[in-house]
Amino acid sequence: MRPDSALLRLDAANQRVLAGDLERSLTLTQKIAQYPYYGFVEIRIPGALPFLMFSNNDDIVAQHFLYDERPGFETASLRLWVALARRAHGVFDVGAFTGIYALAACSANPHVSVWAFEPSGNTYNRFVTNIWVNQYDRSVAPLQLALGDRAMKTTIRHPFGIYVLGSGESLMASVVMNPWYEEEAEVLAADALEAERQKAPRRFIIDRPIAEVNLVKLDVEGFEPNVLDGMRALRAAHSPSMIIECLTLNAFEQVRSRVEADYQHWFIDDDALELHRDVERFARSGHRNVLFVHPSRVDLKAVCEAAGLFVSRAGRPG
Repeated sequence: MRPDSALLRLDAANQRVLAGDLERSLTLTQKIAQYPYYGFVEIRIPGALPFLMFSNNDDIVAQHFLYDERPGFETASLRLWVALARRAHGVFDVGAFTGIYALAACSANPHVSVWAFEPSGNTYNRFVTNIWVNQYDRSVAPLQLALGDRAMKTTIRHPFGIYVLGSGESLMASVVMNPWYEEEAEVLAADALEAERQKAPRRFIIDRPIAEVNLVKLDVEGFEPNVLDGMRALRAAHSPSMIIECLTLNAFEQVRSRVEADYQHWFIDDDALELHRDVERFARSGHRNVLFVHPSRVDLKAVCEAAGLFVSRAGRPG
């Protein structure tokens, strides 16, 4: 192979990034632009085994780990997720993107079953690559569809171009008002999934009934209330712990109004590694993930201790 080959140049650039030979004062965006990386990234989350994600210099989630960006990607949320996944049987990752939550659940618990929903074709294909390289294909069912309140066809609105993975895309016109392009998506209600699986089992990848789902991650850019409306029977049967993205205080109120009164909610501060109840702090912080947990099902104190998180009751409760 000639020393000026494209493959050798790419490998040399990748090795520089892996060695950490970067200007530390740069922002994450500047590091991505000045030190591009094309290849697999090792993901390490406390409480879970390391796993791999592929980045074509385009996966912002993997890039947080690659460039050792502080405080990291959803650090407290992922630690909490791993601690909950270690005792889970069935998991839903709704809005999976390239799969970090689904992969983290498998790396924390080899016996878990994960159903992960990602309707964007471009992003779904990357997610499948990540499942395959980690040999999680017997534990994770990647489903190229969206969850909602009923079965229907709809449109994914992509805010950026075709070379960008699907972060920020939405099924809601109010979230992405001027899409770069649109893509058709199928929507099903969570409560109808097992019936669908029995009709077309191969479509659901792993040969297991969708039964005891006791952990849910929900991040669908404003469509969360619709997903919850289609998940009433599942919640009534299993009271799953849920980490739900709420982009605004109003979005949080819409979500909370749909969750049963016997759930507790905790705002997750990913930078401070803390759970708190202060609604004003949540509103001004920019942190978006909220834990909804059934206290009779989960010992939150023990979970947070295992995850290395603090629990604060200061401030005005939300």
